[in-house]
Amino acid sequence: MSQLVAYCFFDPPQILDTSLAPFNIPANSDGFLQVIADTGVNTGTGVSYIDTTGELIGVYVGASGHEKLLCMIGNGQSGDAWAKILPHSRISLRAMLNQAITNGKLGASLFAVW
Repeated sequence: MSQLVAYCFFDPPQILDTSLAPFNIPANSDGFLQVIADTGVNTGTGVSYIDTTGELIGVYVGASGHEKLLCMIGNGQSGDAWAKILPHSRISLRAMLNQAITNGKLGASLFAVW
């Protein structure tokens, strides 16, 4: 029987309070908020999340300046977003709309199916 296993969490703090300036999630016309510098040696299969911001949030993978949209999370819900995450990936966030997210909290972990 397969199960989802969390293997990587946001770099501290693990729960982002977007009302605090260093953890505002930038608008889609701005830069990115790095949340995981390096995912380690495991390959992931998705992002499990709990969101109270009520906004759509893009999860991006790639080196600074080369980020690619991996999946979308948020919208005030919790759930799993399936996406292939390669080893040693850098994970960043950015709002899907042209307005920074400055209210609510976001917690997430990367998971693999084992």
